[in-house]
Amino acid sequence: MVDVISSSRDDALSTGNNLRPAILCMELSQIIIQALWTNQSPLLQLPYLTLPMIESLKDNAEVEDVADFMNMDDD
Repeated sequence: MVDVISSSRDDALSTGNNLRPAILCMELSQIIIQALWTNQSPLLQLPYLTLPMIESLKDNAEVEDVADFMNMDDD
């Protein structure tokens, strides 16, 4: 879908109006691959993490995403 949107030759789309639909298609692709909605924490992708554990990480260690989780100290 992204290829079709980005290669469209229609005058209405060639003026840059196709950026938002392309971004939405990319977000949909990520939702499908990760099996998560956009309003869910990306930390749910990690095995054995539950919602209470994720809330604790957010509150105590300011961990918002997988990159923050990987950068945490071992303690």
